[in-house]
Amino acid sequence: MADDYLRYLFDGKLILAGINPYAVTPLSVPELGGADIPKADIKTIYPPLAEGLFAISSWLGGSLWHWRLLNLIPDLLGAAVFYRYLIHRRLPGHWVVLWLWNPLILKEGLHAAHLDIWTLFTVMLFVYWAEKKKLSLAALALAAAVLLKLMPLILLPVWLMQLPNRRDRLITAGLTLGGILLGFSWFLPWHPFGNIAVFLQHIQGYGVLFKVLGQGFGVWQLDSEWIKWLLTSVGGALALYWVFILKRYQAQPTLRLLELFLLLYVFSSMGFPWYLLLVLPWVLIQGHWLWLVFIALSELVFYSYQLDRQSNLLTAAALLALLLAAYQQKVNRYV
Repeated sequence: MADDYLRYLFDGKLILAGINPYAVTPLSVPELGGADIPKADIKTIYPPLAEGLFAISSWLGGSLWHWRLLNLIPDLLGAAVFYRYLIHRRLPGHWVVLWLWNPLILKEGLHAAHLDIWTLFTVMLFVYWAEKKKLSLAALALAAAVLLKLMPLILLPVWLMQLPNRRDRLITAGLTLGGILLGFSWFLPWHPFGNIAVFLQHIQGYGVLFKVLGQGFGVWQLDSEWIKWLLTSVGGALALYWVFILKRYQAQPTLRLLELFLLLYVFSSMGFPWYLLLVLPWVLIQGHWLWLVFIALSELVFYSYQLDRQSNLLTAAALLALLLAAYQQKVNRYV
């Protein structure tokens, strides 16, 4: 069972008590239970809209079940948007079961109750409205996604490159960035960016490539910080090459942009399976089925470490699935 929800509920208590969650460490407010949550010496890293959801959950009762109940909203509404998107793309409507019965959504979004299920919903809204040419609504959905988790911000410059004229680019950029700034204005001058830097320095990695380089199946031992920088540099360079040199996403459906989240996950040291929620719409509709195998094995690798049952064989299987999926995806592009 993940324990991120403890931070969610604690942040909600802070807001209801009139305390800016970006301004205090949990340890400084033990009377609200701050000493009992993970990483209590680090201020919160979650953006403003996420903090608003945490406050609603605490107002409802402040238990794990209240937060899970709240997470049913993006699950069910997200399924509805996914269904509408399938109809828009003239795909079978019954494919909505791939969302409703998806183990990753059920485990990470509802059971482990990760915030990322809300980000998945808003990103799905962004994709749907962008492809329907409702650019203002798409921009606001993207702003909401960034105000839940900062990662979707990487979609903005790539999406702007897809738009046909300067007027559309200016309007959508203005709405997206304006919505983000409006959300943060509620908490200024405090913000989470410095907290995120501190958090990343303390984080432990479970990514498949990170584990392979770090452990080398017993052959070598490399410095973990060096591996983080290497993977981040390679992944970032590859993303820039795809976007600006190959122009891989121009004249492509907006859904294709979600492929970038998979690239960042593969080259990230973290390897948290709930980060893969943002990739699901792309995988379920456009990705090769081997990506599903990689996602499943990545989740098993992560939880094997949580249960002290880590296996080099399982990590090797995930690496093999990654290589095969990347190869098949490349082949399919030229078929």
